[in-house]
Formats: sequence, structure tokens, C-alpha cells
Amino acid sequence: MLQRLLVLFNERPASFHTLLYYTDDQQDSNIGNFNVVSGATTYNLQLQPGSKIVWESISIRVNPNPVPTVPGQTRILESGEHSTQSHTPYTVPLDLPISSPYSREYDTSSFEDSNLESTTETILTGDVHTSSVPIISGIPSGYLASVKYKIKSLDFTFQILAPVAKTVRLNTSAFVLELFPRCRFDIISENLGNFPVTWKSDGVFQDQGSVSILNSISALPNPVDINPYQNANLYNLILENFRQQDRILYQTGCNLF
Repeated sequence: MLQRLLVLFNERPASFHTLLYYTDDQQDSNIGNFNVVSGATTYNLQLQPGSKIVWESISIRVNPNPVPTVPGQTRILESGEHSTQSHTPYTVPLDLPISSPYSREYDTSSFEDSNLESTTETILTGDVHTSSVPIISGIPSGYLASVKYKIKSLDFTFQILAPVAKTVRLNTSAFVLELFPRCRFDIISENLGNFPVTWKSDGVFQDQGSVSILNSISALPNPVDINPYQNANLYNLILENFRQQDRILYQTGCNLF
């Protein structure tokens, strides 16, 4: 009976905020203007007004705490003893029954981010545009296992200012990125937890392997449309940049917030 009460106590609903900050990682106040070095060439780019991201949602998975506890008390496992709900830290549990509140994803509602070139606040890492991502509520207590970023569409317009003048219009179809936390982010009913991530716009056009995306764009007639149907080779390379760890979505240090 006591064990069941402790489990119910630790499953009390909590709230969590998947904080998202847009910037260019250039450490200046103009977060929409940045340089990208490709080979021996430095390109200067400006993210244009009207650029936006339509989000289907951001969802999280939660791991149960290995051992149910009450506030102010800690239980130490004996050598060779295992909790009935223990899992490798920060990984998604796979052996939970479907009826468990830890067996599902918890999503935000859909939302849209625009005016990404404008600064809305200054945080410890510099000037940023803060996402309008909603808070996720009704989550069981535990710790963060994974976060999925579900983009419905992305519509960006960049102006390449130097060394050549070029307009680049990037339009994506839906895609999903998943991050796994590098340290423990607790989810408890008493406090609003958060997982801060920085979106670095300068990572979009970084070289992918030996291929220079920007050099390839420079050789195309103006304007340059990049989407699943036009310049699909460049589109796929840009998606690889999104999938590459820390290139665009970067986990902010665990001790900064």
C-alpha cells in the first residue's frame, strides 16, 4: 500500500517548458545578420522579415524516477537491488505498459514563430528571439527522456549580401528532429521545469561534408528556390544540417539556467 501511495505521489501532474531561443551565434545584437565561412570564402547573410516556422508541436517523453520517494527523503538501493521502474538515464523506457503515464508523448499545441530576425530579450548567452512555444501541462513527475521538434513548414528568405548578391528562398515540408538531454532535467509538480535549446540560423548553410552549399547557391540564377521540388540536392543537404547534432539545434549548457 505504501509503495502504491509513493508511486501515485510521484505521478502527480507537472508542467514543463521546452524553451527555444533563435539567434545566429555571432554574439552581437543583430541576430538576423551573420557570416558563414565556406572554404576560403566568407558569406554575409541576412534573414529577411516574413520568415517563419509553423510548428505542429514540440513533444516530450518522461522517465519515471527509479525509486519512488517522498520530499526530504532519499532511498539508497542495496548492492544487487534494482528498482522495478529503473531505466538507463535519459533514454526512453521501452518496457512500460501502455496504461502507464510514462508510455506516451506529451505535446504542446501547434504554434508559429515569426520575426526571427528581431531581438526580444537578452539571456546569458546573448541576444535572442524567444519562441512562442506553449507550456506542456499534465505531465507525470520524473525526468526528461527526449524532446521531439515537429516542424509543419519552414519558410525562410535569406539575402546573401557578400561576396555576391543573391536571394535564397528555403521552404520545407514537415520533418521531425529529436534531442536527448545530456544531463538530468527534473519534472516535478512543485516547479515549472524547462529544457533550453538554441536555434542557430548560421548553421543552415554550413558545408555538408565536402560540399559547399553556399558555393553551389552562388552558381545558380537569382533568386534561388530550395524546396523538395527545386534544387532538391541542396534541400537534402540542408536537412542533413538540421539532423547534425549541435549544428542548428543546440542544447544550452545544463548549468546556465
